[in-house]
Amino acid sequence: MLKKIVAIAAVAAGLVLPGSALAAPLAFTTTDLNIRTGPAASYQRFDTIPEGGRVTVHGCLTGYNWCDVTWAGERGWVSGNYLAYAGERYARQPIPSVAFSIGVPVIGFDPGIYHRRYYVDRPWYRDRYLERRWAREPYFDRRDAFREHRELRDARRAVREEQRDVFDARRDLQRERRVGGNVRDERRQLQRERRELLEARQELRRERRD
Repeated sequence: MLKKIVAIAAVAAGLVLPGSALAAPLAFTTTDLNIRTGPAASYQRFDTIPEGGRVTVHGCLTGYNWCDVTWAGERGWVSGNYLAYAGERYARQPIPSVAFSIGVPVIGFDPGIYHRRYYVDRPWYRDRYLERRWAREPYFDRRDAFREHRELRDARRAVREEQRDVFDARRDLQRERRVGGNVRDERRQLQRERRELLEARQELRRERRD
């Protein structure tokens, strides 16, 4: 009876423990998978996990499309779509489909805090971040803002060029329609003249017979 009470108490304690206190689930990669410094393809890739590599999943973004993992002592983000559960009950099931059942927590991401916690010793860290004296959190280098501005400008230019192409195509189509209309008018005029010539010939023949 005492053992049963202890077991029930242990289960109850497990239900109220926060996600960080529970054992992080293990998973493996289903393909060679890039590990990045953040949850997007735009973040820096610093290594590649080979297919079948075992990782510890600490949490994922909403939708479980990007997950925070540890692999070979490295901490980073990978695409959750290429992770499969390594446990027994849901063995080899994709993490996004079983994440809720196996207790993968939904977490957020702050690049400044995360990078400072795990990558402050990396050679690119100083180049990417500048510390403000009056703020606790670092901010991204201005080069990123300039790069994004150029990309936005190029995208707008491409849209304008596509709009010009559409306008030119419409103008050509209207011109072709006008040309086609003139050809039809000329054909009608030619048919009318032929009919008049035929009627004149018939009138001339009648006059000769008379």
